[in-house]
Amino acid sequence: MWDNAVIIHFTGPCKPWARECVHPYKHIYLSCKRRTVWKDVPQKQLSSSWMKCYFIICMRMIKNIVARMAAYRLAAN
Repeated sequence: MWDNAVIIHFTGPCKPWARECVHPYKHIYLSCKRRTVWKDVPQKQLSSSWMKCYFIICMRMIKNIVARMAAYRLAAN
């Protein structure tokens, strides 16, 4: 399904321009951004606390892993 995607809509509270975003397609956003006039604009940081940032990143990574596992399980049925 994703192999032929032309537009990726980043839903949810964390967007790819946020440092804490761990969306599996964030690298595509960053690659496209490097070709724009905004290439030198740094990524936003959602929290001023580094500990909170790492916590957010870890929780989002866990959510992505669980979502992938659920998708594989549904596809197997």
